[in-house]
Amino acid sequence: KKEIKEIIRLHEDSPASTIDADEERIVLGALSFSERCADEVLTPWDKTFKLPSTTRISDSLLHKIRKTGFTRIPVFNKSKNKVTGVLFTKDLVGRKLNARKITSIMRKPVLKVRQDIHLDTLLRYFRTQRAHMAIVRDRKKNILGIVTLEDVIADIFRMQFPDEVDRLVQKK
Repeated sequence: KKEIKEIIRLHEDSPASTIDADEERIVLGALSFSERCADEVLTPWDKTFKLPSTTRISDSLLHKIRKTGFTRIPVFNKSKNKVTGVLFTKDLVGRKLNARKITSIMRKPVLKVRQDIHLDTLLRYFRTQRAHMAIVRDRKKNILGIVTLEDVIADIFRMQFPDEVDRLVQKK
């Protein structure tokens, strides 16, 4: 891998090369992501939007969820260190909710991985488990954060992919 990366770098720098900077970045990311671990790309637990399992669905909650823009929300039970499910916001659309508890519509099971899982293995888990989000834990099973399929793809491409609800910050 080391030699291939160096060949790509040298070739991209050559005036006669047909490899551009974007292709170089993507190939180098693809060759490197198996060496990186979930704890390098996760969103820290204290920075995530999550809901307690006792939460009841209300108009104010729906407004809050809409403002966050997240499509998957971890649901925890009593302790913030015990995730019991994931609320898919699309499951809220077109349903009569009438103050139902979040637990009545959240999905189980939740994919949980160790912090030292390599991103290539995590990508395989996402594909085989048909999941887009995982809870990342340390060796003592404390939650460190969440990692998403988007995080892994962004690491391979070495760039972020803003979506419709992300605020674009223009550089001056």
